[in-house]
Amino acid sequence: MPNEFVGVLDRYIIHLKRENDNIEYKFYTNSSNTSINRQEETSSILSNYFQLSIKLTDLISQWSKSDQRFANNRIPLGIRVLAQDPLENLLSFICSSNNNVQRITKMIKSLCEQYGKEIGCFNEIIYHQFPTIGSIMKN
Repeated sequence: MPNEFVGVLDRYIIHLKRENDNIEYKFYTNSSNTSINRQEETSSILSNYFQLSIKLTDLISQWSKSDQRFANNRIPLGIRVLAQDPLENLLSFICSSNNNVQRITKMIKSLCEQYGKEIGCFNEIIYHQFPTIGSIMKN
């Protein structure tokens, strides 16, 4: 659906939904569609992942000095620097080589299904954590 995203963040299935200028979110886990009611923990996870404590305007100012696209105000709306797990970041980057977003998404999904721990089901879709290096090496 437009203005909605369902995906995995750490050991949770996360559902983000944009309502006007607000983002609503719910965390799910343990093979149930029951929302986690741990407001402080889940808020902290999101804040850390999206690095909301970092002032993006300061970074854009720095980037503008070294990258012409930023200097010309061609900055993608909503750009963020994510605090992604280093292994997930590395493997996603490797998958990105000469691929499009759909193919990268499919490759990462297959990797998670093959080697990642099952988190649960949401809207009849089974979600898996990103695998650890140990789970990949065992196979």
